[in-house]
Amino acid sequence: MSRPLQLLHAGAHHQLVLSAIFKAIIGLNVLVLKNAFHRISIYFILLLWRNR
Repeated sequence: MSRPLQLLHAGAHHQLVLSAIFKAIIGLNVLVLKNAFHRISIYFILLLWRNR
């Protein structure tokens, strides 16, 4: 493998790793948001139920 090809290969690998990390972070944020939304909605339902 020539030097430019090696660099290109390393660059492509780096891009893959970065996108995988990015996707994992987005996935975690979505999970946290869904969880928070679920808790908030349950809390509101309980409040409405009590205040009936």
